[in-house]
Amino acid sequence: MLRLTGLGFVFVAAAAFFAGCGLIERRPWARMLSIVLGVLGLFHPPFATALGIYTVGVLAPAGAAQEFAQITRVR
Repeated sequence: MLRLTGLGFVFVAAAAFFAGCGLIERRPWARMLSIVLGVLGLFHPPFATALGIYTVGVLAPAGAAQEFAQITRVR
């Protein structure tokens, strides 16, 4: 059971690392991965909840999708 928990932590950390790199490089898939990780963070108070709320609040609105799509096209 402990190995499974550790493997889960490693998987989430790797996904967060790739999402961060994708956002820096303005990849279209990074926005959705960040939203998914932000929603998962809502269940881990207090620090991850605050980051999850911020992530979902910034990346989830429809206007953010249009802005992010425009930024990825400029590149």
